[in-house]
Formats: sequence, structure tokens, C-alpha cells
Amino acid sequence: MSVPPESRAAGAALRLDAVSAGYGPLVILDRLSMALRPDEILLVLGANGSGKSTLLKTVMGLTTITGGILHKDDVDITRWATHRRAAGGIGYVPQNNNVFAGLSVRDNLGMGAYLQPAKRAAAQEAVLDLFPRLRERLGATAGALSGGERRMLSIALTLMADPAVLLLDEPSSDLAPAMIDLVFAAIQRIRRERRIPVLLVEQNVARGLAIADRVVVLVRGSVAADMPAAAVQRDHLHALFLHGSVGAAPAIQAQRSVP
Repeated sequence: MSVPPESRAAGAALRLDAVSAGYGPLVILDRLSMALRPDEILLVLGANGSGKSTLLKTVMGLTTITGGILHKDDVDITRWATHRRAAGGIGYVPQNNNVFAGLSVRDNLGMGAYLQPAKRAAAQEAVLDLFPRLRERLGATAGALSGGERRMLSIALTLMADPAVLLLDEPSSDLAPAMIDLVFAAIQRIRRERRIPVLLVEQNVARGLAIADRVVVLVRGSVAADMPAAAVQRDHLHALFLHGSVGAAPAIQAQRSVP
């Protein structure tokens, strides 16, 4: 299997070269090659079971890699433990179980700053500027927050560690439209103001496309399409999701992104 040009490009914030990974003997990602460029929001789309969440977990070191190479800033981190990846600048916000429910908002943010306690005050002020609602809830228990407030806290907690790369798994899941607006506006600010590239898994295709620079479509654990977000046509995505083949959507194949 050849590695596409976008994945071979040097200087990528993250790069996967023919990576196969899964859980024990179960392989979910099949020789997947892709790259997250500096200062971009890369949206990962695909049908249920296509490997989207497994991709993020693989980058974070939560799966078994059985083949290929994973790079961060051109450094091979394929065999790094999860804690080393976190210390090396990878921030991961899972869809569920992403806050310390029994701790206050303030203490959750403190837990996020464990890698750099001396910078805690400045980091906290920065995330409270990003999510002003959390400032009003600093003394509240995280478990008592609304779903939208918990999602804000999960992202803020991760940002407290000052990551170089941010992985977001379904940030709009189960949120009211107004909260989705706030969360997606924050994601745009994270990329624009903090210059943090974002690898975004999102089932809300329209909202994801509205903020993404580029889109990768996964089919059965491999990249079926990689293109600028502006080039995406919904009927082509539907064909990919439904038939699981780039051949079902030839226009997508013709629009593959070449840096």
C-alpha cells in the first residue's frame, strides 16, 4: 500500500504511516496513513465502526499498534506510553468520562495543570476566558454541571496542560444547539488564538464542516478520502458511508487534497 503524499509531508504535527491498530487481536485501523498539519482543524468522518474513535485512542497510546509508524513533529512516538505522549504535548478529550465528577470545577482545572503547576494560575485564566461560564461555576462539583458545561470543562481541563495537539471525540454529542455553538466557537478560537492543531471526530457533519480546514473520511479503518472541507459534497459522503467504497463516489477521489 502506498503512503499518500499528505501523510509523507515533513513537518506535520501528527503523521500516521500505514498504521494498523486495535484492541488485542482485534484490528480496527488497517494500514491507515494520514497527517494533521500545523494550525489546522482536521475533521474525521465515517460511519459507525469505521475507526474514528480508535484513531484518536491510537494517537493517545490507548490501543495496540501492530504495524506502521506514528510521528509527532517528525519524532517516532509509536512505542511511547500514554503518559509520555501526554507529557509530550498530546491532549485528548474523550466523548465520555472526561471530567473528575466528584471534584469541583476549580480542582478539575488543577488536575489538568499537573504537568506544569507553576503555570496553573495563568493557564486557568486563559481557559476561563475561553469558557466564561466556568468562571461562575468554579466551586460547583463537576458532576452537578449541565452536559454543555461538562463538555466545556473537559476541553478546559485538557488545555490546562498546554498541549501542542488537541484530539476531540464528538464534542457536540448530546448537547443543545446553543451549547454546540459555544463549544464550536471555542474550538475555532483554540486553533486561531493558541495555534493548536485539532484532530476532530464529529458525527454532526454540517457543524464539523463549518469549522474544518480539511476532511478525512474513514471506511473500514482506512482513509477513503482526504480533501479540503470546502470541496466536500454531502451526496458523495453519503455514498462513501453507505457503500464503503471510494468507487461509489468517484468525484471525491478526483478531489483528493495534494499539498
